[in-house]
Amino acid sequence: MVTVLFIFIVASLASLTLTPVVRQLALHFDLTDKPSARKMHSGKIPRIGGVALFGSFFLPFLLLFLFNQYSPVTKDFFSDNSPFCFVTGALLIFLLGLLDDILEL
Repeated sequence: MVTVLFIFIVASLASLTLTPVVRQLALHFDLTDKPSARKMHSGKIPRIGGVALFGSFFLPFLLLFLFNQYSPVTKDFFSDNSPFCFVTGALLIFLLGLLDDILEL
């Protein structure tokens, strides 16, 4: 139960911290979606919000991986290769989405 609460708190705090930072970076580097006749929005919308989502979702897993000897729950979680396969797939999807956001594919 403590491990699940830890994951929730770390993910929530990371999301609250990373979202405004990523928004400012997107506005600074002009990684925004501009209004046009085909769009419904009237202002610039940052396109790289997935960076904040990815960071806040995977930060707790990274911390659990680094400190997995302290909890029996994390030892069981990392006992096989399935978390690493999940992270690899999610990383590939994230990088493809980021490439799409930056290059406007």
